[in-house]
Amino acid sequence: MEAIDNFFAQFVELAWSWPTAVLLLGAGIYFSIRTKLRPFTYLGHAFEVLMGKHPSKGDVGDVSHFKALTASLSGTIGLGNIAGVAVAIQLGGPGAIFWMWVTAIFGIATKFFTCTLSVLYRDVEPDGSTNAGTMYIIKNGLPKYMMPLAYFFAFFGIIAGLPAFQANQVVQLTNDLYFPNVENFEYIAGSILVVLTATVILGGLKRIADVSAWLVPFMGGLYFLAVLLAVLINYDQFFPAIGAHKDDDGGTDRGAVHILYMNTDGSVDSTVEINDSTTNGPELEDDDAFGRSVANIGDLDGDGVNDLIVGADKDNAGGANRGTIHIIHMNTDGSVKSTVEINNETTNGPSMSDQDFFGFAVANIGDLDGNGINDLAVGAYGDDGGTGVGHNSGAVHLIFLE
Repeated sequence: MEAIDNFFAQFVELAWSWPTAVLLLGAGIYFSIRTKLRPFTYLGHAFEVLMGKHPSKGDVGDVSHFKALTASLSGTIGLGNIAGVAVAIQLGGPGAIFWMWVTAIFGIATKFFTCTLSVLYRDVEPDGSTNAGTMYIIKNGLPKYMMPLAYFFAFFGIIAGLPAFQANQVVQLTNDLYFPNVENFEYIAGSILVVLTATVILGGLKRIADVSAWLVPFMGGLYFLAVLLAVLINYDQFFPAIGAHKDDDGGTDRGAVHILYMNTDGSVDSTVEINDSTTNGPELEDDDAFGRSVANIGDLDGDGVNDLIVGADKDNAGGANRGTIHIIHMNTDGSVKSTVEINNETTNGPSMSDQDFFGFAVANIGDLDGNGINDLAVGAYGDDGGTGVGHNSGAVHLIFLE
């Protein structure tokens, strides 16, 4: 089993390394330029087509434009859009959202070309039904010796389209949340899913399109409402602080944190800056890079106000660039009640060497040890990991607070 895990880990690393990202994004940029941004400039026309304003009786097809769109979206939008985004943010930080936006914007042009080619090179049967997709683009648009690629794509497309992940998540979540004590629930729920899925799929493309035409709009609305609800529930944790680790207040690159008080329309009501000059704030020196990382650690001191953890990974406490983190106890007006510094010299604190850069990344990991106080995970990307591990292999320090 370990050998299989290692194989797939290496395969994924090879398949989804930076050359793939450059290829996908580069293709999208090229297609966007080549089409003169038509996927965007023709967006209004596209909505008019969906609403049936430009009908053509001579068009070949099995379903309406709207049903074709919803059928396509039904196979595109799913748990991967939720779980995938969460994993990307967890692994890559909030900056992953920006690159997902960029990729999506230019990826639209790639999708535009793919759909256009699918229409141009589709097969039309005598009864008027159509067969289309990448395999038919290869079959009808490329040289005959490339035909094996069509079968290759179709085969792996079937595997990729298997709903094993989605079905497993649906059954597992339903079991854990609503039916934890039902014996053999997995088999019961799996049988129900099989029947429901077969009822739709065995009806062919038209039934799939009919079902998706009412299911996809409902699903999209449900996603939107769920996100809105999550935002409203956690409104106090949005934009709690923004780091500016090269702020020069009080000296060169000492750093700062900006507290932004937001309005509901996204505008800024007011801003409070925490830096070397702030009363009860951190004590900094030049090049400390305070604000390199920021996280909300909840109400640590029990006064009803959320507090902050701020990394200063170039702090020289105990040695060159060993790094430190600052626990900032906040007041409701953005002023600082008190600051606690955790570094190489703290009792029961982390053991570090020069150039460890402790505090480069920080995260609230909840009450890990069950003492009622949130604990912390702190990254030190320059940590050498001990004898025989490797230069700058990095480390994460779990800080249990009391």
